[in-house]
Amino acid sequence: MKVPFAVIILIGSTAVLWAAGIDVPLTIRETAGIDRFQHPVTSGIPLPLGALRSSEKLQIMDIHGRFIPAQFFVANRWWKDGSIQWVQFDFAADVPANGKATYFLREVEHIPEFPSPIGLIPRGKSLEVITGPLRFMIGGESNQLLDQVWVDENWGYDFSDRTKILESGNFDLVLINQNRTFRPSYWTQNRIEVEEANALRAVIKISGSFATAEQKEKSLDYVARITVYGGKTYIKLTFIIINRQGNSMTDSLRLDDLSLQVKLDLAREQQRFVFGGAQEDHPGNFAEKSFASLYQKSSDHYLLSGALEGSGAAKSVKPINLGWADLSDDQHGLAISTRWFWQLYPKAYEVTNDGTITLRLFPKQAPPQNIALGAAKTHELLFYFHGKRDFASGQVRNVLVGFQKPIYGLASPKWYCRDTQALGRLPESSESAYKPEYWPLVQKYDEWLVRSRDAVVALRDQVYRFSNQELDEYGVFNFGDAIHRVKEKGKAPNQGLFWENLDYDFPHALYLHFFRTGDLKSLEIAEESLAHLRDVDISHYELDPRLIGGNRTSPALNHWMSDSNKTPEGAHTWESYKNESLFDSFLLTGNRSALEIARLSVEHALRHNGLDIAHHSRSIGNALFALLKGYEVFGEKRFRDRAEWVVDSVHAWQDGDRNALRQLNSLVSETWSEKFRDGYGEDFWMYGPAWEALKQYYELTGWKDVPSYLQRSVDLAWRRISESTSDTSRHPHFQEFAITLSPGLAAIYEYTGNQKYWDWALEAFKSQAGAGATIERLDLFAQYFRPSQRFLWYLSKEFSKPQKHEVSLRVLRPVVAPQS
Repeated sequence: MKVPFAVIILIGSTAVLWAAGIDVPLTIRETAGIDRFQHPVTSGIPLPLGALRSSEKLQIMDIHGRFIPAQFFVANRWWKDGSIQWVQFDFAADVPANGKATYFLREVEHIPEFPSPIGLIPRGKSLEVITGPLRFMIGGESNQLLDQVWVDENWGYDFSDRTKILESGNFDLVLINQNRTFRPSYWTQNRIEVEEANALRAVIKISGSFATAEQKEKSLDYVARITVYGGKTYIKLTFIIINRQGNSMTDSLRLDDLSLQVKLDLAREQQRFVFGGAQEDHPGNFAEKSFASLYQKSSDHYLLSGALEGSGAAKSVKPINLGWADLSDDQHGLAISTRWFWQLYPKAYEVTNDGTITLRLFPKQAPPQNIALGAAKTHELLFYFHGKRDFASGQVRNVLVGFQKPIYGLASPKWYCRDTQALGRLPESSESAYKPEYWPLVQKYDEWLVRSRDAVVALRDQVYRFSNQELDEYGVFNFGDAIHRVKEKGKAPNQGLFWENLDYDFPHALYLHFFRTGDLKSLEIAEESLAHLRDVDISHYELDPRLIGGNRTSPALNHWMSDSNKTPEGAHTWESYKNESLFDSFLLTGNRSALEIARLSVEHALRHNGLDIAHHSRSIGNALFALLKGYEVFGEKRFRDRAEWVVDSVHAWQDGDRNALRQLNSLVSETWSEKFRDGYGEDFWMYGPAWEALKQYYELTGWKDVPSYLQRSVDLAWRRISESTSDTSRHPHFQEFAITLSPGLAAIYEYTGNQKYWDWALEAFKSQAGAGATIERLDLFAQYFRPSQRFLWYLSKEFSKPQKHEVSLRVLRPVVAPQS
């Protein structure tokens, strides 16, 4: 067990002296309709190249210039000079309901010091955690996530029997699989480590497995992250289950029930409960019956039973209040909130008069669910151990409802984009950023994007009838993804339902839109989709270790396989490879789970050779996007070296240099033929991702032969498409995907100054942005808007017309890579 010393920081001065340097306004917008009082905020913002090498002098100030206790974490550094690229911060904010608050990130001469109530104390194989008014044990005698809990709302540090709310052995996670019972507490090899610890917040990671009592059999693995906040009596639990058990990729694990049962020390005659409902809360007691439950049966229907009877809607009213439950007596209690409760149906809360509150993540009332080998499922939970004062004041309810809508300290779009350039060449959406003649076109483009985004999300509610079932896009393994509605003519339907699996990194397109515009709806949808990508679309385990971290095919039958007669394993090519959105989530929100899976994903590109230039030219772009982002965030040269190998392989392919290609990539060399010389595959309309990624590689490395090879592929595509203008059947998709080619075409104009490339690029962009036909399909949305937002830089004032010149080649230096 890896545990640091107890984090007790005692400090004192409050003098603040201004220094010239960083001064960034941060806006917090409240959208849940509840007052936030001293609400924890964790966010990240970028800094310009060379601006700051250390976070020691950074501080958060309010609008009156007063110091706000804050802590900082360097997320990554600019590779060019080692200065900070993204910095993350923690502080507590006050924000009115449906309002906003402004704070400032500033560089000061002296950082004010403040005491921390957080303590992390090793106790043998356990960890004692103190937040000030809350104390609990992790592990302990019961080997459970929470072993004992005390809550002293008065901050008297009275952690005695009087304030104990949970005894050892009463925080019970139970998995039922075909009449077999598994518990994490039965697994003796659980690991506890502290991932983050500062004066305001700490993250403790616990990893292990569900096992039988005799430990003769192991089931699901799990990763739990407990986030604690200084001065708070609530904790956040991110709980991930992972299926790594099976002898064949066709194996899956049946979940008959997965529940968390918490038995509290409550006065039996004083117990009462509340369920958050769609239109109003559902309060009750046990005077008539000894139990009560709220069961989310479908996306639009929940049932109340026991001490309460009734039902309610969900999808049709989009309730933010639904998804929490509280059980308490006159002195204290526990409230639990589940993020995306109804969206991730089925779910259930149950309370009984013996002081037990149960959350069923995979409820026994519902038909069993199967989790595929290599798949995961994450639930984000909030546990609020409270006294009577916080509950009576409404603070408990506010925190529970607010959990559904996190608040962030956000910079302006201009800061994310032009001021720091940490996102590359990406201008914000403002009139001042663009040349006057292009601003109306940019406005049309943004309106088209938003209209299409809303159309994609609206289809979540649509009922899809299949095999005597009525389905929508909600559900524990579905939410965040979209049904693939394209049906190929002349083929019999398969047994199952195909899903997009967030092809082309749909959430990344939305993160880019948020950075450019500050549109919180794009950020919200991105986070919803990111959760699905992290759990389902990336393979957490494979029998072939090289495929671990790779992506599922897109579209996929029931999320897992390309067809009903295929093995449900990760894709062997990088046709569907994606991970940039995982890095986006970590950098902006501090999402540790996303960062962990981002590393798993980018490591896959080191182990496996998924290039398929002949058939899927986008595999070039997908691999480079992943590797370059991995290099940017992790700073490890091996990712850049692997990207260089990809580029060398592509250049040898374009040259038709079979000897060099065999050395670099024998698998790819076997598919080369003369018709591919100068280009990639014959799918010219799909060259856009490769062009954009190679452009980014050139911007990162300055590798001078990249432009000439890009120009050769562009010229080949130009010739072939021009030759086929009289026969549109040869390239039927070119007009449909012209906008995806625009960033690469504009780059060749930048490198050569040749006007024809600009004319082609601008026409490709205008032809679709100007028309603005609404896009309803998720994959098409991402395919259009992930790359095309990068073209906007060429319409901005930052871009100047280049001088015409020739680009030159240098000698290719092969990098031999292991084959898979």
